Amino acid sequence: MIFFIAVVFIPVFSFEFTSVNVGANPWAVAVNPSTDKIYVTNSGNDTVSVIDANTNLVIKTITVGVNPTGVAVNPSTDLIYVSKFSSPTVSVIDGKTDTVIGTITVGNLPNGIGINPMTNKIYVTNSGSGTVSVIDGTTNTVSGTIHVATRPTNVSVDSDTDKIYVTNSGSGTVSVIDGTTNTVSGTISVTPGSTGISVNPDTHMIYVSSFKTSQVFVINANTNAVIDNITVGANPDGISVDATTDKIYVANSGDGTVSVIDGTTNTVLHIIHAGTHVYGIASNSLTGLVYAGNDSPGIIYVISDSGKSSQDPFENFIQFFLHLFNLRETDNP
Repeated sequence: MIFFIAVVFIPVFSFEFTSVNVGANPWAVAVNPSTDKIYVTNSGNDTVSVIDANTNLVIKTITVGVNPTGVAVNPSTDLIYVSKFSSPTVSVIDGKTDTVIGTITVGNLPNGIGINPMTNKIYVTNSGSGTVSVIDGTTNTVSGTIHVATRPTNVSVDSDTDKIYVTNSGSGTVSVIDGTTNTVSGTISVTPGSTGISVNPDTHMIYVSSFKTSQVFVINANTNAVIDNITVGANPDGISVDATTDKIYVANSGDGTVSVIDGTTNTVLHIIHAGTHVYGIASNSLTGLVYAGNDSPGIIYVISDSGKSSQDPFENFIQFFLHLFNLRETDNP
């Protein structure tokens, strides 16, 4: 007699957390994979925390000025750029000494920052003036100003195509900027309240979070068309792509979770509980670690996917099949 047993193998994933205390109201996070340093803007006490990624300890606190918000790293030059929302300036930090070496005047209410390390250009969204300031990283001076739409919020750069993508939260659009000409080459309609944005340079897919609708919109950069939308947690804000794994991490400020999206299927793989108000998020493609900023209290959660399922479904299927085969052989000598 052969007994057939229905067996369902469910992959079990787990995440490991390490908490790092930073300053008040951490807002944005940036990773320098070349130096294994993490930079966090603390908008509540006008500082930037520098975390050693090897020890998960704050090794320096840098005073930059009133209300720092956006932060971005150029790994080629080891310079860090910090926007200050309450003053029309960007601070330049030398990553070798972690000291401020310059201040650049930009537009009103600067917020998001994106960098193209291939061209050494830095892009700053000025939400109060509807513009993007272009900074020449060689001289650290503004080389151009680009008019976009209402309340430009965040920016992401596709270095391979030299295209810059800007969310305009007031108009619910994404402006596409040609980095060669510093002109707007296209406008993509999404939804009002669109804030976070991140590009996967390998797949040329763009991910835009909508604070109002609790969705992430997927845009094909080759056609500038919205091809999908994904429901995530409440009030998503920051968003980060790990190009190596093709996973997208979304910080949901409304419910204190991080949604993990599979870039191949555009489905939510995991929902990670990470405190109360998660705003900024950054992933390190070299280590697979994710850094999520929790606004209250001032904590950065270092999240590591312990990786693979505790059981390999394919291997289990083979073992189960062989087991049935052995049973049949036993019953039929």
